[in-house]
Amino acid sequence: MKIGYIYIVAAAVIFSTMEIAGRLLGHSLNATQINFWRFFISSSVLLPMTIKSLRKRHIRLNINDLLYFLMAGFIGIFIAMEFYQVALVYTKASVIAIIVCSNPVVTIPFACLFLHEEFTKTTALSFALCIIGILFILNPLQINADGVGVGLGIASAIAFALYSVIGMRRARRYGAISFICLSFVSGTMMTLLVIGLSSLCPPDWSASGLLGQFSHIPLIRGLNGQNILGLLYFGVVGTSISYLLYFKGMEETSASTGSVAFFIKPALAPILAFLLLGEEIPVNVLVG
Repeated sequence: MKIGYIYIVAAAVIFSTMEIAGRLLGHSLNATQINFWRFFISSSVLLPMTIKSLRKRHIRLNINDLLYFLMAGFIGIFIAMEFYQVALVYTKASVIAIIVCSNPVVTIPFACLFLHEEFTKTTALSFALCIIGILFILNPLQINADGVGVGLGIASAIAFALYSVIGMRRARRYGAISFICLSFVSGTMMTLLVIGLSSLCPPDWSASGLLGQFSHIPLIRGLNGQNILGLLYFGVVGTSISYLLYFKGMEETSASTGSVAFFIKPALAPILAFLLLGEEIPVNVLVG
C-alpha cells in the first residue's frame, strides 16, 4: 500500500511539468501533431514490455479486448488528450493545469458508482480540502481565460476521469503496462487518421480559429532538433513513466486515491513554472 502512495506522488511531480512542456512545443508544432508524436513515442517505448507482460500472463487478445482498448484509446487519448493539447493553444498553461486537476471531482464519484469503491470519511475530508485549495488557486472571480480553452480543458478533465475508471475495471487483468500501451496504440491510430483526413478540409478552415487547428495538420513539417528533444521528454518521461506510475499507484491503492495526484499537481505546477519560466506565484496560489 505504501509503495502505491510513492507512485502517486512521483506521477504528480511529472504531471506538473506537462503544461510547461506542451506550451513550449505548441509554439512550433500543431496541437494534434504533438499529440500524435507524444503517444507514438510512448507506445513504441512500452510495446516490447507489453508483449512480454501479456505472454507472462498467458493472455491472448480477442475481439472484446480489442474493442475495449479502442474505447479506452478513444476516450483517454483521442478525446481527453486532444482537447487538452488544443486547450493550451487558447489558454494559459497554469489555468489548464488547474482545470485538468479538477478531474478527481468526477473520478471519485465514477469510482464509487462503477467500481463500488468506498467513500470514506478520510477521502471525503481530503476531497473537500483539495477542492477548497483548487478554488483558492484558480480564483474564479478574477480568472482571465479564453472560454474555448476553458471549455476544452473541462471536457478533457471529464474524459480523463472516465479513462481512469475504465482502466481500473480491467487493468489488474492486463497489467498497467499493457492497458496503457494498447490504449495509447489505438488512440495514436485514431489521431493519425484525423491527420490524414485533415488534408480534405476546405482551405478557408485554416483561418477559422478552432477549426483551423484541424485543417491540413502536418505530420513531419516543423520538426527540428529542439522540439524533437521536447517530444522525447513528453513521450518517454511525461507519458510512459508518468502513466505507469499513476496506474501502478491505483493498482496498489484505489482509483479514488490515485486521483489525488491531480490534487497535488496544482500546488507543484506554479512552483515549477516559477523555477523554470520565472512566472510569479500570487498570494492566492500560495494559500491554495
